[in-house]
Amino acid sequence: MRPGFFGHVVVDLALAPWDEATLYVAAFGQGVFLSPDGGRSWRGLNEGLAETSVRGMAFGPGRVLYLATDQGGFRRAPGGPWEPLPGLRGRSVRVLRVGAGAGLYAGTEAGVFASPDGGRSWEPRSRGLAHPDVRDLAADPARPGRLYAGTFGGVFRSVDGGLSWQAASSGLADLRVRALALDSRRPGRLLAGTALGGVFESPDGGESWRPRNKRLFDTSVMALALDEGGALYAGTRGGLFRLPAGGELWEYVRVERTPLSMPAIAAGRRGNIFVTSGGEVFESRDGGKSWAMLTPGAPRKAATQSTLNVP
Repeated sequence: MRPGFFGHVVVDLALAPWDEATLYVAAFGQGVFLSPDGGRSWRGLNEGLAETSVRGMAFGPGRVLYLATDQGGFRRAPGGPWEPLPGLRGRSVRVLRVGAGAGLYAGTEAGVFASPDGGRSWEPRSRGLAHPDVRDLAADPARPGRLYAGTFGGVFRSVDGGLSWQAASSGLADLRVRALALDSRRPGRLLAGTALGGVFESPDGGESWRPRNKRLFDTSVMALALDEGGALYAGTRGGLFRLPAGGELWEYVRVERTPLSMPAIAAGRRGNIFVTSGGEVFESRDGGKSWAMLTPGAPRKAATQSTLNVP
């Protein structure tokens, strides 16, 4: 199995909000890489970065890039040096999210922390969070202060910026939540990806849940993303699946020449879908019917395959 340019360790990818041709990749143990031209060329952004065990990325106002790592958080303004985020030193930060009003939130092994000033100061925000092992956070862009935390003890909801939390897991059969996704087209609709129980949907902001697993043949979900048309993508340990908008049956999306595991997905505003697998990055511009490998040195049409309905 070829390790790929990033070495089997790509854990997150992100599209720059100001320009979707600008891509960022987080590679655990290797740091961060940037492509300014849609994946045609890449360069490292690791000079001065004290910790390369990166787990996730987030963008803040002024094009600031934030990193979640096993040893705290970091920020970098355009053209500036990497700076550690005080208050998170030594913590295993799994995820960073920017909420409505530009508040910054960190999900860690010890609960949620919040910063009102772009990461310069932090305070714990875990009252009522009965399971502090946070794996993902979702911030509702339409409702300032409304947050969701996916933990290995279920989903929790806050309506006051994390000052207090309430359990929101009724009907969630697997409480080991790895991924969350909010549907911007349908207020209150929340998706959760779990360690072994597949995907669950809540139409009411976590008040109730139902499974969405018909023909999802691998239920070890690692990542979720919604595209601009409302299709839902699930990255699992066994590959990539797609649930069409309004549909009930998952489709298996074959991305050729990958070792299957799909830990990160990003959806662009123009309908492009990006996935990572085995140290490689792939892009589809047609809903998963064909793919191009964006890894340095790969031909632009390295992977082509039709979306399949698996019987």
